[in-house]
Amino acid sequence: MHPTHKHILTNNRVLYEIQRDECNVCSTAIGHYSFFYCCTEKCEFKLCLRCALTPSQNERKIQHWSHQHQLRVVERCATFECDACNKVATDSSYMCDICPFWIHKSCGSLPRLNILIHHKHPLWLSDSLPDIYRQFQQFCKICKVEVDPSHWLFYCANCRFFAHIQCALSRTLVLRHEGADDDAKIMHVPAADEQSLNYMKQTCIKDMISLSVDISVSPPILIDHWAHEHPLALEHKSASVITMDYSNQESSVGPILCDGCTKPISSSSDDANVLYKCNQCSYALHRYCALIPQEMNHSKLGMLKVHKRRALSNKLKCCESCNIFSNGFMFRSEDEIYDVGCVCLPEKIKHITHHHPLKQRSSVNGAVCKACSSECWGWSTIVYGCEICDFSLHSDCALKPRTVPHRWDPHPLRLILSIEDDVEDHPHDFECEFCSQVIDTNTWFYHCNICDLSFHMFCIDPYFVYANVKFGATGIKKEDRDLTLVLNKKGLPALKRRSGRLWKLRD
Repeated sequence: MHPTHKHILTNNRVLYEIQRDECNVCSTAIGHYSFFYCCTEKCEFKLCLRCALTPSQNERKIQHWSHQHQLRVVERCATFECDACNKVATDSSYMCDICPFWIHKSCGSLPRLNILIHHKHPLWLSDSLPDIYRQFQQFCKICKVEVDPSHWLFYCANCRFFAHIQCALSRTLVLRHEGADDDAKIMHVPAADEQSLNYMKQTCIKDMISLSVDISVSPPILIDHWAHEHPLALEHKSASVITMDYSNQESSVGPILCDGCTKPISSSSDDANVLYKCNQCSYALHRYCALIPQEMNHSKLGMLKVHKRRALSNKLKCCESCNIFSNGFMFRSEDEIYDVGCVCLPEKIKHITHHHPLKQRSSVNGAVCKACSSECWGWSTIVYGCEICDFSLHSDCALKPRTVPHRWDPHPLRLILSIEDDVEDHPHDFECEFCSQVIDTNTWFYHCNICDLSFHMFCIDPYFVYANVKFGATGIKKEDRDLTLVLNKKGLPALKRRSGRLWKLRD
């Protein structure tokens, strides 16, 4: 008999290691060909030779990897707050006699390397967050609560996966992709690429128009549009026009850009292949952009009226919601101006990173965008939020495409929504190729797994603030001269004369 166990113990010897055996008193591993004592009642209690020969409980001490002093093994159960898991529970314990360090025996007996159901790689147990990861806040990937750098945790260095002890040991799996029954009726994001995103935005405009206009009626051949001085004729073919490239050095052939939403008019569908075009200038509209009314009632922004000005103005306006400049259709609500793309966004979306639908709502104090980690502030900012969970996204973050091209990489760069799911074996930091800053992997960013190139979400395109500007637009009047909208050498919008002289664009 031994005071630590109620049954009779018999001596035994490990001939080979089928599985990892530990002493139930001191948690020391029982190695190859080692003698130990086990229970005759088959309750799997094991006792190492040292513990069996120790005469007094007060003399049983171990050197634990998490503490600089030896810890006394206390078999009598006590209720206390553990310095490992920071939870109050009743358990046997390991206690330091020199300093106030006291941990549950169940925590102290955990192996350093663990295979758990919440992650595809083995997880290391650490008594604090390693210094290499302390540059940014880190969150438990299971409960989404911030990890205290001074507390014990499980982590995977390759995936930057962090988890509280209790969360990692939980046997309940997190359902990442559970959805509501009406998910199929909601717009699913992110779009696969920029072309898919443009088509998705045109679908949003079509859905918004269908609430007030019968779109099943054949469109008229000729219309007088409120935004243009010339008649617009219906065309049933895709076409290309001469546009100026961003380098402002030479002209290039590209798709027709809509002067309403400023997006390309492609031939990817029958609807997108129908456009209204001016025969006297390069003005063109998607079929459904031509049906956009001058007034509309928005569920969040209230009554909106079109900002009356010609689309080919020499003065750019910035949308109050997405903070992107535009020379397309814009709407006014009191003193604020919104781009037609933001106005026509659906009330609900379903994003792949969250298992509930997200609904448009006013920004809430303290709400943080899960994509860019910046605050969702301002009444005029369109935010998508979950009505069940603490999950919010800026509208422009939610619509970022899954893949984008970049001239520095021959492969499309993928939007990294989760290091755990999207990147394999990347223990070193991700550094943005554009700004040379280390990327916070709690935020979304673009990355090429082949070339190991990374960009912040908003560094991938330094001209994203002009994403809704129709460059190459001609016929702009300034001091009775015909000018073309271009980007100058500094990357700023400008008006170019036929002689090549540039005029600074007014803000």
